Amino acid sequence: MDPILDIRPVRPGLFTYSLSAPGQPPRPANELFDSLDQCMSDAARALLNYFERVQVYMQGLPIGTYASVRLLDEPLRIARELQERFRRVYGEL
Repeated sequence: MDPILDIRPVRPGLFTYSLSAPGQPPRPANELFDSLDQCMSDAARALLNYFERVQVYMQGLPIGTYASVRLLDEPLRIARELQERFRRVYGEL
């Protein structure tokens, strides 16, 4: 069972996230991040030692499942990919 990472924009250029197990209440991060890639990197550091994969959501909407190490090793690339997928499926972020 993969954890859920839900990334949410607070306002343009400011992001936060929460982590949860499927069916459990989310645990919000206590920080705000200046970019999507910084937000993902922080979440990946919290997950990496415990989970190989993570289900990524944006604004409560599913985007896809990713290897935790990719979120840490390729944050800029994954951030662009997440934004593109979100826009393609749901419209503007």
